[in-house]
Amino acid sequence: MNIFLNFSAVKILMQFATKITDKLKILDELKDFEEFQQNTGSYSKISCKVLEGEIVALKKIKPEKRSTLEKRVQIFFREVTDQILAGYPSVLPVHGFNFFHYSKKNEIFLYKPRLATKFCDEGMLSDVLKKMKKNKKLSDKYIQTQNYIFAYGIAKGMENLYINRILHRDLKSDNIFVSKPTFENENIPSDIMPLFKNKEYMIPFIADLGLAKVAIVTEQSQQCGTYYYLAPEVMSSKNYYFPVDVYSYAIILSNIFQLREKPIFNCTKTTYHFIQHVTNGKRPSVNECTADQKNYLDKLWASDPKARPTFIDIVEYLENPGEKFIFDNYDQEVIDAYKKYIKYLLNSNSNSNTI
Repeated sequence: MNIFLNFSAVKILMQFATKITDKLKILDELKDFEEFQQNTGSYSKISCKVLEGEIVALKKIKPEKRSTLEKRVQIFFREVTDQILAGYPSVLPVHGFNFFHYSKKNEIFLYKPRLATKFCDEGMLSDVLKKMKKNKKLSDKYIQTQNYIFAYGIAKGMENLYINRILHRDLKSDNIFVSKPTFENENIPSDIMPLFKNKEYMIPFIADLGLAKVAIVTEQSQQCGTYYYLAPEVMSSKNYYFPVDVYSYAIILSNIFQLREKPIFNCTKTTYHFIQHVTNGKRPSVNECTADQKNYLDKLWASDPKARPTFIDIVEYLENPGEKFIFDNYDQEVIDAYKKYIKYLLNSNSNSNTI
């Protein structure tokens, strides 16, 4: 069957191709930014470098010996393209990527993928929540305002992925990075100034889309992600779709409400017992949540995926709080400023187009 594309479709495809190729950079021998130490994980090594005069987080992917080269290339390219094409104020920006490292010794190119992203000076959301928990000087109003920003920013970013038909599949607190807000020319408009005043507040960025998948028609069935954040339908190897990301968001939200580094489940046995625990309807401890927070979490992590709201519903709820709201003591000016800040960035960022 021959497929004919009209001029507009071709133009859009060319724009997306340009967005990706523009980020293809030489990432060897970048200058170190020595103020920060590198972070090494199971699958990557992250260090701070200087790329074109800007501090970036350089992620070097470790080889996964159990998978083929083709599979490793596919996963890395998926992470890069999804983060670039889904460009959004609360999705971690990509500054550059490359597949190969040139070995001067052997005079050959080796497959050593690297990804340069925005450097988030506050680190992972899990670490930030832990620090907030320990800081007894923080007022309840500040905490709830900050948590509202986290909840709204993540929801808006996930709404954008949802609209673009991208499943994240590994949404968790360790994949949310946090940084102080910035404005390009420091000439900050008055209506977003409350967000920047005294430089108290932080904003979230969704990262690590390596397991993300563009979902056109078929549902997914491959198990992936991190167990604490996995929806029951994923654990039981059933077909799943966008509600799995809503479930993961609910787990993150329970961490945010209670300033927890990670969720606490009343199950300390084997992985098998944990899977049975969750598929039987058990959820993390929410003893420190309010009644309204508990009720909302119950909707988000419902056992029936069809009963969960979409990210469009979640954003609508956060933008138009009702009488029984998950936050009850926050700075409305700061929240309004953050919402307008996102709109400012969208208006000035051509990467916000729908895929």
